Amino acid sequence: MKIMLFERFHFLNNTIMVRGKAVILLLFIVSVGLNSFGQSFFELNSKLAEMRESGDTIITREANYIKSLTTELHPTVYVGEDVTAITESLPLRADIKAGSLGKLSIGNPLFEKVELITIRFSSPAELATTLDLSLIQGFMSLRYIRILCSFECDTEQLGAIVTGNTSGIKVFYSISIPS
Repeated sequence: MKIMLFERFHFLNNTIMVRGKAVILLLFIVSVGLNSFGQSFFELNSKLAEMRESGDTIITREANYIKSLTTELHPTVYVGEDVTAITESLPLRADIKAGSLGKLSIGNPLFEKVELITIRFSSPAELATTLDLSLIQGFMSLRYIRILCSFECDTEQLGAIVTGNTSGIKVFYSISIPS
């Protein structure tokens, strides 16, 4: 009887350990997958069309607001060689050359109300540049990031540009090749 109970306990103990290892392995795979592919990353115009067709008033309003931020005049801070704002109010947008992303890690009061960061890539060589959201300073209102390429690029090339915690931030890309 003692041997049967011991064998049954041993069997259950091994089963629990195997299941526990399987759960840990599954959690590891999911976490690695989320870190690699969890970022919400969309082509801008396709996503806006999808949002407008949703039938949800709130989502449609957000699509219209994003379209307004990306195409209409709004107070903007320009980050290149210098950080410049041509506005009398706090900017809603930040327009940044890819080579100047490091300047976002230095806090600036002009970044406080920025809701949209547009990162401009003018050559494929710049695609090695990354924006680590854990390092940027002062963007208290950030909701959207747009990656803008002036050459043909695809999601594989662009997927690793924005790193860090992107929860609550929508990341878009668009291609605008000058004629």
